Amino acid sequence: MARTDFVPDGRRGALFGLTITNPGAAKTTKLSVDAHSELMGQYPWGFTGVTPNASDNLPDTGSFNGQNLVFTDDGALPGAPMHHYAGLVGTSLKPDTGAIGPTVLRAAARAPVHWHRAGRAGRSQALGVR
Repeated sequence: MARTDFVPDGRRGALFGLTITNPGAAKTTKLSVDAHSELMGQYPWGFTGVTPNASDNLPDTGSFNGQNLVFTDDGALPGAPMHHYAGLVGTSLKPDTGAIGPTVLRAAARAPVHWHRAGRAGRSQALGVR
């Protein structure tokens, strides 16, 4: 397996490219992505006497729409305007399963997605995860 990471300048996003090579006989492989979200406004964040205060961070929510994981953070921090942040994890391949796990560490959401791919003998297959 080879991995390529791409993060364009000036954008809030990343693309992870995976190339899976099967040097042997044909077989099916399980590929899993375990995504975590922590959507929040720009820094500076602080604790004592600072606004916004890191302890005011709102919890993220997540959903699986059958194709992508969608994370959101909606609301307003004390003294700040209303915000609507979102993050997406997905590929052009439809996953076999996807689920949203419990909120962890007060504000982050966790979600696994799984793909089963049939690998042809002696071939490579590329997958982009955005």
